Amino acid sequence: MAINNIFKTYEETILRRLNVTYSGLHWCELGNQRFGSVAAKTVYQRKGVIHTSIDINGLDGAIPLDLDTPIPANMRQKFRVVTNYGTSEHVNNQYSAFKNVHDLCGHGGIMIHGLPLVNNWHNHCRYRYLRSFFDRLASVCSYTCVDIHIFNTDNYKKPFNLISCVLVKEKDAEFISEVVFKTIPGIHDSKDLRYTGNYTKKKV
Repeated sequence: MAINNIFKTYEETILRRLNVTYSGLHWCELGNQRFGSVAAKTVYQRKGVIHTSIDINGLDGAIPLDLDTPIPANMRQKFRVVTNYGTSEHVNNQYSAFKNVHDLCGHGGIMIHGLPLVNNWHNHCRYRYLRSFFDRLASVCSYTCVDIHIFNTDNYKKPFNLISCVLVKEKDAEFISEVVFKTIPGIHDSKDLRYTGNYTKKKV
């Protein structure tokens, strides 16, 4: 999912609200995102961000890891900001995807999700999300929810609505169990496997 200027402005607004500047931030991006035709890594590095990206396809300098599996131990709690912009909806194992976000994020760190809203982004991904998912996730993980926003303008007009949620990891604790995670409502599984895993190499 390419990120446009509206979402980029939203991110900048959130960081200002949290009194966080880009320069020197240890930042992990799930997926090798792009701002228009430019790799997001390039954009962030120009801002002084110490940038790491993770994508099974290994493009644009991303570390080729599969988010269906646990991240390496040496990456745990390393990052002040972790972004999940249009990535977890392509990961078959949702528990693993959100556990990896938690594990990558350091104590007091910021997690920013920007994902397809239910009944949007057809023929794009397997999973779509409701606000109820993020509300409950924040509650059971003791995250502070800084903002939840539905994007419904510009490139994100229906049927391309996004839901964004900004969470702060308040406790240095392990992620919830898979049993508890599976009780959280608000993830819609289309069961469409065409755009999961390294789908850039699949014939669709």
